[in-house]
Amino acid sequence: MMKSGFAVAARQATAFMTALILAWAPAAPAGAAGLLPGATDLAATGRAMLRDGLPLVVLYSQDNCSWCDRARSQLVPMSRQSDIGARFAQIDIDRATPLVDFAGRKTTHGRFARDEAARFTPMLVIYGPSGQRLAEPIVGMGAIDFYAEQVLQAIAQARARLTAGRAQSADITPLQSLPGRRLP
Repeated sequence: MMKSGFAVAARQATAFMTALILAWAPAAPAGAAGLLPGATDLAATGRAMLRDGLPLVVLYSQDNCSWCDRARSQLVPMSRQSDIGARFAQIDIDRATPLVDFAGRKTTHGRFARDEAARFTPMLVIYGPSGQRLAEPIVGMGAIDFYAEQVLQAIAQARARLTAGRAQSADITPLQSLPGRRLP
């Protein structure tokens, strides 16, 4: 009988705690929805982007930035959707986290952010495989209701530029393959 009473009390306590957690969840910070992967090796990411034809969406963030949390609340779900057609990463402007830049040089998140003039957060930049910016940066959030749409438009613009760039490079014929032309 004692075990039975204990089991009932344990189930009631578990149900009560679950209810508290569920009641608290909507009030949790937007960043609690998840995190974007931290950038580690942009050169390797660039090679994968070139292979897959996808741009890289980078959120420049910093600690204690509630607007960064709000941006992440929009970006994390996007990053999990395969049909978005982009890779996602985060660079923390206030951290010395090791990073390899697009040229393969060792740097840090903070130094890379300074080099990219990312002084305000949240700031969203969409890059091509060699580190070229493919769309206008989105600085701040403006109206949160339109943020996701702004990001999707920027991704579409970036993908169009990548596609155009791939088409142009496919039209270029290497000198070795031109008929009648021999290289020394």
